Amino acid sequence: MNEELDYILSVISNELRRKIIKIIGEEGPISYTKLMKRLDIKDSGTLGFHIKKMNKMLKRDDLGEYILNELGVKAYNLIKELERGEIKTIREARKARTLLIDDKLNFDYTREIAEKFRRDGVKVSFTDIINLNIHPMPTELFEDTVESIADCLNVKIPKELYPSVVAVSDDVLNISVYEGDISKHRSKVPGIPFLSTIISSIVNALSSLNLNWVFNVGMGKKRRRELIHEGELNLSDISRFNIELNGGAILVKSSDKGYIKVWKTGLREPEYDFKVSGDSASLYLMNGYIEIEIPRNINSLDVDISGGAIKADLMNIPKLNTAIFGGSGDFKIISEKPVEIYSNVDGGAIKYIIDLRKIEGGESKIVNKLSGGAARYHVTIPSNCKVKASREKIVGGYSIIKINGLNVKGVYKDMGYDESGCRMEVIDELDGGASVIEVRRE
Repeated sequence: MNEELDYILSVISNELRRKIIKIIGEEGPISYTKLMKRLDIKDSGTLGFHIKKMNKMLKRDDLGEYILNELGVKAYNLIKELERGEIKTIREARKARTLLIDDKLNFDYTREIAEKFRRDGVKVSFTDIINLNIHPMPTELFEDTVESIADCLNVKIPKELYPSVVAVSDDVLNISVYEGDISKHRSKVPGIPFLSTIISSIVNALSSLNLNWVFNVGMGKKRRRELIHEGELNLSDISRFNIELNGGAILVKSSDKGYIKVWKTGLREPEYDFKVSGDSASLYLMNGYIEIEIPRNINSLDVDISGGAIKADLMNIPKLNTAIFGGSGDFKIISEKPVEIYSNVDGGAIKYIIDLRKIEGGESKIVNKLSGGAARYHVTIPSNCKVKASREKIVGGYSIIKINGLNVKGVYKDMGYDESGCRMEVIDELDGGASVIEVRRE
């Protein structure tokens, strides 16, 4: 009961999530698109992030619209009680306080810190940390003081704490176990000169790590897979495609026609939905695994990830928008035309390999916005293509931009950029996390 109450209170402590619960509680079933309009949210990824945080109190009806489950109804009733003044504050409804530790390159959670938190009645939630090192401590002490570990890249833990750590972890890229003294095993980013190597090795492993997690259980044992649907998709008139992932995995390929395969993995039934409206198509998945082929004439692909993994091999797609709030994305793009890539990452990680060597002209653009997690871009352009690169609003985190192997500082602009018939602009905007963007001329 206490865990249930803590979860409800953590959800409704956010104003936007309270609005979502009230809208559904008072107005009934609602689609993702209509919910965005009711909340006046322009960025689909923002809503996806909050939906994921409250997925234990939401479910979808036969039409794919969101409704409150039993836990959601309890949350709705608690909100009404708060509004009527029957409960003065959210804090009064929970004895233990929760402390958020987030947006750090390295953090050591020692026994001394844990004991202080327990004395003070504090539970801690870790999020958006590249290297989290948990020191040896009694299992009871860890469980009494750690609420959750989410959207972290590397978590190093004592062997005896493994079951307890896994139980509170969500969207952790890598959990490694050690025995003995942590000083011999501590993960640490040693400094800026080595950061690109570290981020490169982390992000390069994203696809296999996350997809293996979808299909394997425990110590490398394969999950049972069952093909539950396959068939052709009529996408000949589609110019825009949207993918929303809240768990599981999706493999996307460019093809001459549309085709889809859906697998059940393990014991949980996948929740998926495919819709066509006018010149737009959308795919939603929670749990399971989907392979989908989309036509090469798609003009725009929007991807929202709030858990799970997407791997995409794309041909000649002019525009790609990605929003990741947990989970990972692995994108390979080969194009003979200019491209626009817009990426917004707030937890989790993303990797791009972009091959533009065959473009003959025009202007390409990459905009990377990172508020936590990691991003890596490897871009290849023609030898005559000019580049402009800049870092904007970097509040925290680490950013590396390389042009032909040379680190770029501040604002960079090739001579003759404005007059060139082939141009690429790179914008890197950080408020936490780490990114590496490499552009090479060939």
